[in-house]
Amino acid sequence: MTSTLKAIYEFNKDISNYQGELKNFINEFRIDKEKKLKQDIQFKLEFNGDNLILEITFESGYPHTILFHLRNEILKNFGRKYSLTIKNISVKYYKLEFQLDKEAINPISIPYVDELEITGKNCVLVFNDITDEAFIKRNFINRIVKRIQEKVDKQYYEGKGEYSEILWSSEKKKMVWKEDPSKVMLDKNWIKQAETKGKWFFGPQLAKVIRAMRKVVFNEIIEPLGFKEVIEPHHEAFSTLLRTGHLEGVPMELYYICEPKTRNPEEWENFIDHLKITREVPEEELLKMISAPNAINCYVQCPNIYEFFSGKTIADEEFPILIFDASAVSNRYESGGRHGIERMDEFHRMELVYIGTKDQLVEVKDKIIDRYK
Repeated sequence: MTSTLKAIYEFNKDISNYQGELKNFINEFRIDKEKKLKQDIQFKLEFNGDNLILEITFESGYPHTILFHLRNEILKNFGRKYSLTIKNISVKYYKLEFQLDKEAINPISIPYVDELEITGKNCVLVFNDITDEAFIKRNFINRIVKRIQEKVDKQYYEGKGEYSEILWSSEKKKMVWKEDPSKVMLDKNWIKQAETKGKWFFGPQLAKVIRAMRKVVFNEIIEPLGFKEVIEPHHEAFSTLLRTGHLEGVPMELYYICEPKTRNPEEWENFIDHLKITREVPEEELLKMISAPNAINCYVQCPNIYEFFSGKTIADEEFPILIFDASAVSNRYESGGRHGIERMDEFHRMELVYIGTKDQLVEVKDKIIDRYK
């Protein structure tokens, strides 16, 4: 990766009188970095009033990673001596050139980048006028490079058949009933499709069947293996999903949660007026009264279980941890893939979560398969 960056350090006052000292100091800083990073590094300096303009060229890696270290060193050595502070760091120009593992099949787009050019396996990125220090500090640039590589890789496996490995299968059994269960239960009035998409009302008959199935799972698998029940929230926060990867992995399958901006009835009066007069939901008024989503309806139970253990120190002897949740209802947007109660947007689950060493988890997995048999 070859990279060139042009940054501006904005000081609190004119630094013309300190040019000589700053040049010598920054050159020593460069030499030290060359030794530590084991590569040639080029610096070009320009002084303009209270601004220091620094151009950095790396043979490999990211030159932005040293911007703030240099600032700290300048302040440490010149701050008290000359009452200097650096008010801001901005990047006027940043060009990165790197090699992809594979050639892109189709064009790629990505946010935040001013120019993106891919020729064969060679990729060139250009950023202009980065004024937000957080954009640099929080490794957005590194993630953009990684994301481009991911997008190219995805083009090679997208649309391929799903891979699975059969761990165990029972002997083949004779099919004794071949009708569509959803149609039969609809005809018998055991179930009714809800007004919301992909959701069903289960009547007393099917509720009994489901409870019986749950009882079998509990008696035959959960209780004998020592799993303990937890009851978790039905909402999963964005902060949790960012750590588990669900938010970036399946954002198109999630049901998002919006909170009211206020509980004050007076502020909702205009919405209610429209509602009572038209007998229709005034969508524009509603959007004014709700906040942007910050959570989702439960997609799968494990993220909240992981959140429960987040930040805790667990003694080795407490492993493996065996827990399950049977309370949260999973919600997944299936779009056109819905079919009866076999594939719907809302479904009931009993999710087992086990945490421990690799050997412990393999042992638990094998025991679960044995219980299924």
